[in-house]
Amino acid sequence: MSRAVLKSTTKKPQSTAQKSEPQVERPVLFRATRQQATLAKAEEAVQDREDLDPEIFAQIAEGRAAVYFALGERQQAIELLQEAIRRTPKSAARWQALGDLSDAVGRQQLAEQAHQQARALSK
Repeated sequence: MSRAVLKSTTKKPQSTAQKSEPQVERPVLFRATRQQATLAKAEEAVQDREDLDPEIFAQIAEGRAAVYFALGERQQAIELLQEAIRRTPKSAARWQALGDLSDAVGRQQLAEQAHQQARALSK
């Protein structure tokens, strides 16, 4: 998940009386739903293939994280990024994305740990 994905794709609430949940724009919702279906098919196709490179599974999880982020489901996005990292723990870019997302949702401790790991892997 790149930094571009972390930029807000949601509308800000019109008034303070509205719920704090972001309102997802229809085009974003349509694209996200279509991407989610495509990623689900990819995941199903490779699910039982233990012989495949873990990078494939990590890319699927990372793609799904981007979709959930676009839908405003930040916790699910974090969990999927963590799954991608579990499969490819030496990916500084994924650790950085996890840190950025965690920072954006106020999970400062997780953000700092992820950013620290990204810096360590970048050396």
